[in-house]
Amino acid sequence: MDFDQRYAERTRRSAELFAGASRIVPGGAGSSARTVKLGWKPYPPFIAGGAGSRITDVDGNTYANEDRFTRWYQEMFLRGVLFHPSQYENLFVSLVHTDIDQTLTAADESFKVLATEALDPGQREKR
Repeated sequence: MDFDQRYAERTRRSAELFAGASRIVPGGAGSSARTVKLGWKPYPPFIAGGAGSRITDVDGNTYANEDRFTRWYQEMFLRGVLFHPSQYENLFVSLVHTDIDQTLTAADESFKVLATEALDPGQREKR
């Protein structure tokens, strides 16, 4: 099962709401950043609410972990790759990162650091 199939299976209510909204709102969403045209294919999740650093869609899926994002952001920054400091603003395409190999290497190294910290929470203090 590919990503699109898994997404469709997990977000059925969002699909229904998107279909209804598309009949009324241009692009099916209140923000152009959430439209299919800008990458939300086949449709964006419809958010039901949030608490702390997590948001929940109408299908009950939760998203985001601000603490983990902050650590990833810091590790990427240490490796010379700068993203927007808000986890919700990093879906925008940037023409600044022209060296994709550097960006991918930095991401790989950063995720390894985060995985190590997840397995051993005291690891960060040891560095």
